[in-house]
Amino acid sequence: MSIAKRKSTSRSRSTSKRAVVAKTDPPATIAGTSTSSPTMLGWLLMVVEAVLHTAGYVWMIILAKLLMSSSMPFPLFLIFTDQIMSLCTILTMRKLTLNKNDGRTTTDSKPKEVNALGLTAFGFLREVAPMSLMTIGTGTCGMGSNLFLFPSVTEGVSMALPVFQVPLSILFVQGRENFDFWKSLPMLLSLVPLCFGGVLSSAGEVNFHALGMFFALAALAFRALRMLFTSVVVKRRHGQCQKRVVLDLALSIMPFNMVAVLMLSAWLEGAKPWQIVYESTAAFLKNPQFNAASVVDPDSSKDFRIFGGSVVIPVLLLILCKGACTATWYVTECLLIEKRGSVFCSVIANLNRVCCIATGLVMFQNPVSPVQMIGFVLTIGGLFAYSRATAGAAESASPEAETKNKNQ
Repeated sequence: MSIAKRKSTSRSRSTSKRAVVAKTDPPATIAGTSTSSPTMLGWLLMVVEAVLHTAGYVWMIILAKLLMSSSMPFPLFLIFTDQIMSLCTILTMRKLTLNKNDGRTTTDSKPKEVNALGLTAFGFLREVAPMSLMTIGTGTCGMGSNLFLFPSVTEGVSMALPVFQVPLSILFVQGRENFDFWKSLPMLLSLVPLCFGGVLSSAGEVNFHALGMFFALAALAFRALRMLFTSVVVKRRHGQCQKRVVLDLALSIMPFNMVAVLMLSAWLEGAKPWQIVYESTAAFLKNPQFNAASVVDPDSSKDFRIFGGSVVIPVLLLILCKGACTATWYVTECLLIEKRGSVFCSVIANLNRVCCIATGLVMFQNPVSPVQMIGFVLTIGGLFAYSRATAGAAESASPEAETKNKNQ
């Protein structure tokens, strides 16, 4: 009898603990946006992650444009090298957090939740394959659009991401029955200056190419679906002791992505990019003052002109720098999606694009029009309004506010 009582007591305690965890997780006011109030340390960590996310994205786009406009017009090869750097970064982070999942080790997890490597177990057809396809589509179409369009144009098209992300998140993540329009209205209104300001900030260098515009729109669709699917997976896996669900999902799809992109690169691009990297690196090692980017076409002027000057950098170093920036952007996006949701990440993505446009204008010394200045101001104002709206939503959703409303 005593053994049976102990078992029932332990079960009741575990059930009560789960109930407490479920109660302390407040619902989102708008789909894909967490309204939980983080601590001061949590806010500081999130700000650092957002800054790294923005910096990684800006330099990823700038370096990609420099490479593809000079001697490396091979987007699939660049995506493959980015994936190698991202894989190394994710493996390092998972090594650091593998045994720190909510204060428990991975051996405390259920067998169905964890695979042989101690990572979250995912279904191949249900989760890994769709995520892999959407990730490859996002990167390939995004790189392809930069072959035909200026970065400002592709970034301007991408500014419409929150317009699609919000309704998709409402339908598939939160559910229409749980959506409170009036509570979410301030956040919805703050998206208007964010999107409109981003489009205005991209004015001035507009060029149109049908194929480039198709790639830009396809990249927008793939990215919206990828962020939505990631939020759905996080919601489905919520409550497991695995803390880094998104990183585990990214790590699970990485081998398939790398094999697929490498095969596509070999088929469509051949051995040319590998030859360029080898020849340019060898030329730079022999004569560091020689611009290794012009080794393929000596008659053309392909200097990397930044801040009005010619910067002599080997192609391999630029590729590695771009890979490091991509890894920083991708990993921090995984962390932000899991913490704050897909809508928050789409808002940060718009800020990233405005920063990318502004950095490009400074680096390449292009004139800034008054329309672009208005766009920058609107974007910053929209970001401030969004942060205020989310802070108000988090305060109203806190347990103290709910208790106060009940007492009134």
